[in-house]
Amino acid sequence: MKSQDLATLLSVPDMPAYLRQVEEKLIASTNTDNPSLQKPVLRLIHARSKRLRSMLVIAAATSQGRPVDETVIAGCAAIELVHIGSLVHDDIIDNASTRWSVPTVNSQEGTDHAILVGDYLFAKAGVVGATISAKAAALVSATIAALIDGESREVADQFNTERSIDSLLAAINGKTAALFSAACQMGALCARLDQRRALALAKYGTAFGMAFQLLDDVLDFVSTEELLGKPVGNDVREGVYTLPILLALKSPQGQKLRPLLAHPKRTGYDPVQILLESGAVEQTIIEIHGYNQRTVAELQPIDNSSDTFRVYFRLSKRIPMPTKTKTIPDATLKIWALLRMSLGLTFLWAFFDKLIGLGFATCRDAVTGSVTTMCSRAWLEGGSPTTGFLKSGTTGPFAEFYQSLAGNTFIDWLFMAGLLLIGAALILGIGVRVATVTGSFLLYLMWTAVLPPENNPVLDDHLIYILVLAGVFAANNNQKWGLRGWWVKQPIVKKLPFLE
Repeated sequence: MKSQDLATLLSVPDMPAYLRQVEEKLIASTNTDNPSLQKPVLRLIHARSKRLRSMLVIAAATSQGRPVDETVIAGCAAIELVHIGSLVHDDIIDNASTRWSVPTVNSQEGTDHAILVGDYLFAKAGVVGATISAKAAALVSATIAALIDGESREVADQFNTERSIDSLLAAINGKTAALFSAACQMGALCARLDQRRALALAKYGTAFGMAFQLLDDVLDFVSTEELLGKPVGNDVREGVYTLPILLALKSPQGQKLRPLLAHPKRTGYDPVQILLESGAVEQTIIEIHGYNQRTVAELQPIDNSSDTFRVYFRLSKRIPMPTKTKTIPDATLKIWALLRMSLGLTFLWAFFDKLIGLGFATCRDAVTGSVTTMCSRAWLEGGSPTTGFLKSGTTGPFAEFYQSLAGNTFIDWLFMAGLLLIGAALILGIGVRVATVTGSFLLYLMWTAVLPPENNPVLDDHLIYILVLAGVFAANNNQKWGLRGWWVKQPIVKKLPFLE
């Protein structure tokens, strides 16, 4: 949503011009001959920010007919400086690399310098607030304290899957809603509104801020970095479990989500499907609408304010909702589990047959059909597990190449290791990604060794097994009857996610 759109919603048509004045005030207020401070501060001021809090200051001040003068612009600047300073500190905690599509101070100038820049902006906010009034300066200080309190609550609950929703809302009230409330209060101070109207605007700002943060938490999963101006999915990677996550954890899908939370920084982490299946996104949006309704209710004491302040979040436009797919039925997952273990047993049986001669393809008399375990063709007895098939069973354009590999010690070891590890992984449900990929590759090689297939121009059992392995791969995140839940928590898997 563009600034002009919000200006229309807030019934302040000259908003873009006022925001340019706010930016000029920000530059003047933070001017310093210290380039180590000036450069990162200017980068943040010039970044793509909607100045939503400044808009609320202006909207509150003009709601009763107050003109936008230097005092109102100063009030906007004080609030914006608190906002930018808090984000500099937030980016340190979140280890964020971009903000408003520009590099964060901690990523470009370093963490130590980012702390100083954030403190500098807080101090300048107090200075600007003091030029308005003592109450404005006190409001700035109290808001900074509330922000710190809220962020402290957030940090205290990092990686806490048992975090209560009340605890979450208390943190949001401090770290986000307090600043929106302060913006509305600042506008009331600049307009010298009475206590009744000022309190109503403060409550409006709190409800607005709560809805804003909950919407931001939804967007963190279903939007894009280009739209948000910051990395998506960063909250979960840093152990900040927002309302969609907490609601999903309490749902029947919670058991699927917990293993993902155990190592959220791995490649390909994507909890969106589980959140959609659980209904957590929809429940969060319902909460957002509840706060939106509260914002309207809080404005009742404000005369002629409904048109000025009735700002609704355009969810259908702001949230690019992914298509919700159906939950995979439990019975289907059990069928995939049976197919996984059956294929695993197929690989393991071939391994032991080659190892000791079980009569499947090794140590069976071709004439009588009798089986002699541990015959001379068994691998433990010095036989080659690849010689029989590669020497006599290969046909087609690649036959000569495969026959040249028959009996090669390295190929024997590679083949047997593959059979053992693929079979064990599929049966146990660990390392399934690697097992399905390598198993498919091995089956593909075996298919190319017997071209064309005996009973079909293209298809044979090798290709059908490959398709089944593809299905096992796809169903692995919802695995049944396996050790995946334990496996993904192991240090080596957290370090090397492809082993999952």
